[in-house]
Amino acid sequence: MQVFVKDAKRGFTLVVDDRLLPFIRDTHLTPIGIVDLENPWKNDRPVFDSTFRPEPWCFAINDWTDKHNEPTLQFPGSFRRLLVWIWNLRISYPHEPILIGDNDICGAFRLVKFNPDVVRMHGYRVGPYLGFATGQTFGDNVSAANFEVCAIARQQHASFLWEHSPDEVLQRAAYYIQRMKFPPQSQDTLSFAAANADSQNPGVFLPNGDRKAPPYPHQVDDCMFADVHPHFPLTSAASIVALEDVFGSTHPCQEHVLSMDKLELEYSETRLVVGHVPNSRRMVVELSPRRRSKLLAFLHQERWLQPRMATLVEIATVVGMIDSAAEFFPWARVQVLVLQDLLRACIRSEYRRAIHSPALSTRLHDFQRQLPRSLADRFDQLQCRTIAEFVWRSRRRVQLNRACADALRVIHDYLRAEHPWEQPIGHIVPRDPAFRATTDASEQAIGVAIPSLALWCFLPLGATTRALTQLPQGHPDKLHINTLEFIGILLGFAMTETFISTSLSQYPPSPILFLECDNTAAVSWSRKRSTGSPSGRRLLQLFAEYQLLSPLGLVVEHIAGADNTLADLISRPCIPSAKRARILESLPPESRAAIAPTLDAVFRCELGATHKTKVVRHVRSMRIHFIWYLDEHKLIERVFPVVDLPLVTLNYVFACYAAHLGSGHTLSRRNIRSDTIRNYLYAAATLVQMFHPKGLDPRKEKGLHAICPSIDKVLKELRRWENIPDRREPYTVAMQLLFCSKATSSDPNSKVSALCDWFSVMLQAEQNVRGDPAAFCIDDITFFRPGKRSLRLDDALADPNLPAMVAVCFRVQKNGAHGETKLFTQNTHDPSLCVVRRWLSIVQRFVRLAGRARHVPLAIYLDAPSSCVRYITATDVERQMRSLAAEIYDLDPVRDAKDLARFSAHSLRVGACCVLQALGFEEHEIERLLRWKSKTWRLYTRNLCVISQKHNKAIFDASTMPQF
Repeated sequence: MQVFVKDAKRGFTLVVDDRLLPFIRDTHLTPIGIVDLENPWKNDRPVFDSTFRPEPWCFAINDWTDKHNEPTLQFPGSFRRLLVWIWNLRISYPHEPILIGDNDICGAFRLVKFNPDVVRMHGYRVGPYLGFATGQTFGDNVSAANFEVCAIARQQHASFLWEHSPDEVLQRAAYYIQRMKFPPQSQDTLSFAAANADSQNPGVFLPNGDRKAPPYPHQVDDCMFADVHPHFPLTSAASIVALEDVFGSTHPCQEHVLSMDKLELEYSETRLVVGHVPNSRRMVVELSPRRRSKLLAFLHQERWLQPRMATLVEIATVVGMIDSAAEFFPWARVQVLVLQDLLRACIRSEYRRAIHSPALSTRLHDFQRQLPRSLADRFDQLQCRTIAEFVWRSRRRVQLNRACADALRVIHDYLRAEHPWEQPIGHIVPRDPAFRATTDASEQAIGVAIPSLALWCFLPLGATTRALTQLPQGHPDKLHINTLEFIGILLGFAMTETFISTSLSQYPPSPILFLECDNTAAVSWSRKRSTGSPSGRRLLQLFAEYQLLSPLGLVVEHIAGADNTLADLISRPCIPSAKRARILESLPPESRAAIAPTLDAVFRCELGATHKTKVVRHVRSMRIHFIWYLDEHKLIERVFPVVDLPLVTLNYVFACYAAHLGSGHTLSRRNIRSDTIRNYLYAAATLVQMFHPKGLDPRKEKGLHAICPSIDKVLKELRRWENIPDRREPYTVAMQLLFCSKATSSDPNSKVSALCDWFSVMLQAEQNVRGDPAAFCIDDITFFRPGKRSLRLDDALADPNLPAMVAVCFRVQKNGAHGETKLFTQNTHDPSLCVVRRWLSIVQRFVRLAGRARHVPLAIYLDAPSSCVRYITATDVERQMRSLAAEIYDLDPVRDAKDLARFSAHSLRVGACCVLQALGFEEHEIERLLRWKSKTWRLYTRNLCVISQKHNKAIFDASTMPQF
């Protein structure tokens, strides 16, 4: 009741007598609860179950909104953004104390008000009273997301004030500045931990020497900031003034927006911020002493260190407390994983007993009987929810075994011994890595390569281990490849840490190892510190012990298998030379040299490269395609049987091959994704490597492991084109020629003939929503004789050979240039693609079907079944275009429906852009001819023809250089 009264006084709740409920229209009552009742560090606060439905077929408050349509949440990464700012401050101020501060907003969510028409939907009962929430509440879909709009406005306004109005800010916040307390200045500058600048962290000074304003990240209602002592009063004051400007400094119905209860004006180099304690002198994030003592007391007083019975609420409490404390601490994160698995097993056993309860069975039966037939498909989902509610509300107690108590004791003993529970800030913020490594595993060995440290590791698997990898899936002793891949990650970290431990001063502070692995499961284990694999969990525990207070940070990313060449070579060693020699000796002398490279490739496949016949066949097909490409471009004799081209030239040959594939010249004769093109390049590169005297990868520069820039640019262009939202495939000339051949035998008044004409002129006719003709009408078309001499329409219709030009008036255009007239000339090379002939055919058909009507769209045809004249619609265009695409690209209407859906009326305009670009037209010419007023047309083109031309020229230029 006290919380209810407090909300009413603050203007967050409208209070009425409960007896008025039947007279308030469209009222929705929401269950309410109070959290933090016994929490000594937090105030009580109401929470609402906005997912509540009185009956299964009812709507809840959260059903009226979709969280996927709400603004993107920014606050989950706010503390990390504060650490990034502290790291950059230390870069620019290596010998000055960095003070940390924060302040809180009073009643944050409640400040954003609901529309008055929906306030009655946010009602709740408290004793004899009925309350209506006027603003957002804890539990609403819209709460955090919609409040963040205000929070972002505040942080941007604070940065602006800091930079442009410092004197005004200091004057307005004088009351708070006078009460600020700072620690005494220390002369000890050697104790400051260092931070290094890199491409992602340049410091806090602009190139012209000006200081950057603080970013003021928000954790929902908490504003966090940090700065050196000379700037700190302004930094703190700007956050307060910006808060008052955005939310209002005074209001008759609510308290001051700045929470005075939580305002702490004593600042230092450490501070409890959103549950964590950053230390700017040591550059670490520590576990706060208060949280440490709270955890220890909770584990002791609630008897968690011995087997006991516990409710789901109690289990969730202990896991939540430890998980929150372990957010940035890798060792503790893994201990939480172990604890969760043990508790999950106990809960699952109790759940199995609960679902056989007679009371629950009767409830489910009645529930199914009352459910309308229209909602029968939701029964399974609603049934699971009913079972979960029963287990939760029945307050069933779960028996926790000794293993759970032992897992909690591990955490308890570490905290009690006062071991450091901390993580370097340099391991949390995004930074450039100091070292790079790649790992890979096969059924023969594990390989690790760290080129920057000149380290590599080859760990062969013994006969027993290899036998375990061959066991069938589901066998309890099966050793999965994911486990071997994760061991490679563990080895890479341990090798790097051991190597640098004796000379840490030579490397950047808190160095980062960037490790790449081509196994997605192993990458996920290392990132999330979690896995469902029993062997994986044990490895994670071992990995956590290696990372305990380690000076080395770790970032693990996935790398495509085609690019993981060095570690792949280590993990798949060559066949013993003795066996290779024996096989070659058994062959005729004249065939040994020719078959030796292929024999090595077979050995590699034998060592675990792939076991899928389909994959092997596809790689073979891609290699044959590359050989065909070389033959078409007269390069076959320069590559086979011995590579006779410099590596730089080979790089450009492969770049041209990538551009060739990106233009649709593939095995399937259609456009493919950039990742698939990488596979083509990998198949071709491994083939060429067999015949290269030095075994060099033709996709890479000498001595480097990354794809060369020329190939990378092509692949980036392909990815850019793939990532265009609502992208449309271009309508091509080949599709139009096929359509023309099909339309030759059709009735001139039919839909097929009409669509063929309109596709040729690459336009679509339509009407706007008001019914006024926004499409082309007969008065928009004017024909001319040679020399642009005028020609009457009757004469043009009587003799189709007279028109040599046509002027088309674009009365309504998307680019806003209404009333523009464009002149088109006759195509004497291919009459089927002649714009003048097609316009004449369109006008002839219109006159035959509609006469000389002046305000009727030209895009009409005669529907044979009904003998009615109809307009061409977007659906007609899409169906015909997708039918042509299916035939041209050999697509199945069902299996390839997603690809065919990319063809629509807009494909005509996209196709026009692609045709002109492929022919080498300049950008300004494309924009003028196709009536684009912006550069957006470039989004729809792959730009590969231009790239290919540049690469061909580059090959010629490179071959004429002296060093070649």
